[in-house]
Formats: sequence, C-alpha cells, structure tokens
Amino acid sequence: MRFGRIDYFFIIGFGVMSATSFLVIANRALADDAVETATTDYVSMAKQAEVRLDFAEAIDWYQRAAELGDAGSMYELGCIYFGFHDIPGRQLRDYSRATIWFQRAANLNYIPAFTQLGVMYNSDGSLGVPEDHAMAARYFLKAAQAGDAQAMDNIGVMYSQGKGVPKDIDEAVRWWRKAVEVDGAGASGRAAQSWLDLQDGKPLCIYCDPAKT
Repeated sequence: MRFGRIDYFFIIGFGVMSATSFLVIANRALADDAVETATTDYVSMAKQAEVRLDFAEAIDWYQRAAELGDAGSMYELGCIYFGFHDIPGRQLRDYSRATIWFQRAANLNYIPAFTQLGVMYNSDGSLGVPEDHAMAARYFLKAAQAGDAQAMDNIGVMYSQGKGVPKDIDEAVRWWRKAVEVDGAGASGRAAQSWLDLQDGKPLCIYCDPAKT
C-alpha cells in the first residue's frame, strides 16, 4: 500500500489519528512539560533565595513562575508584598501589589488567596482594599467550603457577630467545629475551639495549650 503525504495514521486507543494531529498534540505535551519543568525550577530558585533572605531575587524568580501561570507563585508574591517577611531594616510591604497578586492567584482558584483577600477586606481599610465585610465573607466562605481551616474559623466569627452575613450562632458553631476537625491543634483549630469553649461559658483562650484547658 502506498501512502501519500497526509496518509500516515496512528492508532490511538480505539480511534485513528492523522500524523499531523498527532504531532500537534505531541508538541503541546512537550511544551506543557517544558513549562512545568521551568516553573518547578523557578520556584526552587525562589525558595533558595528566601532561605538566603534575598527577597529581591526571590521576587524575580516568583515573577518568572507567575508569568508561566503558576498560582502558588502569585500567592507567594502577594505574601512578600503584604509584608509577611518584613523585619526592621527590610520593608517590602506594598499592599497595592499584594492585592494584585492575591487576586490573580484567586482568579486561578488558589484557595489560600481567597482567605488572604478575606482578611484584607475584613480589616479597617488600611490593608490596600476598602473595608467590605460582605466581600470578606464571600471570600472566606469560598475558601472554607474548599477546606481551608483559617477561613472556617474566620467565617464562624463573622456569623457569630453578624458581620457581612446574617447573625447565626448555629452556623458559626458549625464552621468552628469543621475548623477543629480539619486543623486540630493547629492555630486555626485552636482558635475555633476557643470560640466553641466561649459558647459553652468557658473563658476565651485562643493560644492556650489544649492539654491544659
């Protein structure tokens, strides 16, 4: 049998694919692999720079990864510009840039970014976005529904206070219990347990050792 230029076919599963289509898919797969490899390398370099406390270099590497669509790197840039790593003599805080990067990460459904945006909108307007408790509640709910313990604790507090959502103690308790289930003795789990204890008439003690309360 003679084959013309476009007559080559590959059997793929139970179907048939032309050589041209196969090459297009193969090239896309190779490109995706290259992007994934580059992203992993950039993030690794950024982490190493952070260990050396060279945040200017870390920003550069995270930005390269973010340009390739890595939501985690977008979130890390938001954290840097939010001031998570600031100490006396090293001030990187830029709330407007932090908001941009957190929002970009949230647009890619990166759950920690929703929680952080909730924190920012739940503030007094001094964290780069207007005070907006309803917006904060929406962000916290989205993150809480995805399993984020900090968001569970925070939305529980908002329900208990009727801030951004209708006041609903039962709903608050439900979210605090979920936070305890998810985070246990972690910071968010312990905070949620303290709110539950307060509902039971015990003193509020967010950072107490559970074994001693």
